[in-house]
Amino acid sequence: MLDVFERIVQKRKAAQIVCVGDVMLDRYVHGQAHRISPEAPIPILNYSHSRYNPGGAANVAANLSALGARVSLFGRIGTDQAASDLQTALSQFQTVSTHWLHDDRIPTTEKTRFVVGGQQLLRMDHELKSPVSVQQANDFLPKVKTTLEAADVLILSDYAKGMLPFEFCQALIESAIEVGVPVMVDPKGTDFGKYKGASLLTPNLAELRAAVGQDVSGDAQVVAAATSLMRQFDIQALLVTRSAEGMTLVSSAHPEGLHIHSTARDVSDVSGAGDTVIAALAVGIACGLTPAESANIANMAAGVSVARHGTVQVTLEEVKKEIEASLSLPQTASVLFSNTRSLNQQVKQWQLEGLSVGFTNGCFDLLHAGHLHSLANAKKQCNKLVVALNSDESVKALKGPHRPVQDQHTRAQVLCALRMVDAVVVFNEDTPAKLIEMLLPNVMFKGADYRNKEVAGAKAVLDAGGKVVLIDLLEGHSTTTTVKKLNKGL
Repeated sequence: MLDVFERIVQKRKAAQIVCVGDVMLDRYVHGQAHRISPEAPIPILNYSHSRYNPGGAANVAANLSALGARVSLFGRIGTDQAASDLQTALSQFQTVSTHWLHDDRIPTTEKTRFVVGGQQLLRMDHELKSPVSVQQANDFLPKVKTTLEAADVLILSDYAKGMLPFEFCQALIESAIEVGVPVMVDPKGTDFGKYKGASLLTPNLAELRAAVGQDVSGDAQVVAAATSLMRQFDIQALLVTRSAEGMTLVSSAHPEGLHIHSTARDVSDVSGAGDTVIAALAVGIACGLTPAESANIANMAAGVSVARHGTVQVTLEEVKKEIEASLSLPQTASVLFSNTRSLNQQVKQWQLEGLSVGFTNGCFDLLHAGHLHSLANAKKQCNKLVVALNSDESVKALKGPHRPVQDQHTRAQVLCALRMVDAVVVFNEDTPAKLIEMLLPNVMFKGADYRNKEVAGAKAVLDAGGKVVLIDLLEGHSTTTTVKKLNKGL
């Protein structure tokens, strides 16, 4: 599979993809819940911080950009703060160009999730499901047609919010067929007739069941249901996503079904996983891969997506690590930067590519489960994680003359071997404040024990529009405690 992956790496920057669909804003409100309200049997959320990401078709576009493709996104937004926030979120992705249908009759679709300890407590939706008018569709169609002339793939991302009513959906598919552009659809609803003539659909198992109007379970029934829909609506292929059971591709090349096992090992959140799947599929097709090859790459990307919290954008580097892990190959090591200038150049390059860069620091002497817990949680909230490591001299100043137990080179090499770490740098000062002020990461992570304390470098990050996230510590794990046990011979 690595040779297939390399073909994407070589061709991805030339890929031009058009995405039309229901855009939305995914907002996350984080906090702690330690009390039950005296007013009603509900938890009280003690606010910590909030963030927002592109959602729906906008998340598809963001994933396409993170994978290296150029994207023209067409969607409908209201005239509200959510629309402004969505544009801001998308502006981080340099290869996405937006084309909006402004509609003051509706709010921009917004989903707000209240999160405690990585788990959703409540989701609040602000939306109005109203189809675009015939006049709006007629005005918008020529703009899409013009962009399709130079496109490799058309994606229709249907969330049933009104951007893709039957007639407009069919007009888009017919326009793409006229210029020889394959059409991929993430469908919604029970009537797949609106997608007639599409090249490939990516329903999940529930959507497949709804479309055929009967229960579907097991490989044979999935293949039979997919085949029935393909014949009925002149669809060339279906890729059915089946959660823990992986995916099934049914096409003329695989009439009996190609069953692809799931790669996910620790599912944290399935939000946006379908967006990642269709984005990876489209990039594969645009780079000349077969549907089967593209489906395998999409399956790897989905494994990365569901292992992280919230709607996320999966990068090619992350897909490569997933492939290497599946093949039991030594994974690509994180980069150990010998100087801060080189690291700064890398961070700025990542940010130019629209990637979110996270930062954390510590001594990491005798790596333990608490360290892994914090690093894993940090990585779930960013694309690239930079770890600043206290030098031997710095650790001695902080911990005393008998520390560190392991020298800085050893500690750095251990961190570089971790899949959740993307870059490591050693610093000599007591705090990494100067380093943070230079790098200006998008998000900075510290342990929850820093709550109500001054966090070095935090002001620079916040002033630059970033955020500071406190991660709950894993109780019962401490390097100092371990060293004391060792000294006592326990």
